[in-house]
Amino acid sequence: RAADDAAGSAIAGRMESQIRGLNMAIRNAKDGQSLVDTQEGALQEYTALLQRVRELAVQATGGTVTNSDKDYLQLEVVQLIAEMKGIADNTKFNDTTVLTGASFDFYTDIDSAGTAINVAGIKVRPASLAVTKAAISIGSGTTGAASVAGMITKLDTAIGSIAAIRATLGAVSNRFDHVIDNLTNVVANTESAKSRVEDADFAVETTQLT
Repeated sequence: RAADDAAGSAIAGRMESQIRGLNMAIRNAKDGQSLVDTQEGALQEYTALLQRVRELAVQATGGTVTNSDKDYLQLEVVQLIAEMKGIADNTKFNDTTVLTGASFDFYTDIDSAGTAINVAGIKVRPASLAVTKAAISIGSGTTGAASVAGMITKLDTAIGSIAAIRATLGAVSNRFDHVIDNLTNVVANTESAKSRVEDADFAVETTQLT
């Protein structure tokens, strides 16, 4: 009670506020890490789609591939590019799309006005990567290997762009790991200090009772 130690009661109250704020900051950091992991997982599949499209483009340059074969290859390319758009449009976290340019800030201090970790907006639609159906067309209307080589260059650039984004997301995820570890350590020590202020010293109380 405050009557037992007025100053100690006030100190313990401030520490309780800190502990609650820190625990919520830990939760925010974990949510941020989950968001980043969701983005990175989607981009991993995005990379697989780009690699498959590139593989089909290389196959289209084969000397034994007929125009009909190229048209069949293009059918898959169209579907794969459509799925890239689908991933960009439909990847969500807490009902918010996360691959269409939205930016997120996660605060990692006791108060909401503290240090923020920014997860920059990521936009990976086929159009923004120059890998649309019009840009990557390996069907029978393609004008030879040189034209396909230009498409492969576009795909290589897109794959490199996605790899750079994934590297950034991995770095942010690792930062969240350290933030969570540090805040957890602060919570443990603050709870220990609060306990020393307000909890009964059983050895002393038992001696006095005796």
